[in-house]
Amino acid sequence: MINLPYAWSYTIGTDVVTIAVIDSGVDLLHEDLYGIFVDGYEFIENDNAALTNNYRGVAGVTWGQTVKIMPLKVSGSDGTIKDSNFAKAVVYA
Repeated sequence: MINLPYAWSYTIGTDVVTIAVIDSGVDLLHEDLYGIFVDGYEFIENDNAALTNNYRGVAGVTWGQTVKIMPLKVSGSDGTIKDSNFAKAVVYA
């Protein structure tokens, strides 16, 4: 619907962009996310915590490895988020 193949015919990007994901966690073993994680942080326990054109899974909006994901976990198993943990994650990012 957003005509990505047409956009990719003009550019697939050249700069690597890091995106911080502040959430309940990410699947570090997902085949479409392999190799794009940078060091993140898990604010609950206080410890460290979809590609395109890789012929696996589904195609993401980004191309190859031009995007890195910084996973920042702030949500507990019950789905609650402490304001202080969210604020720490924003500062960390």
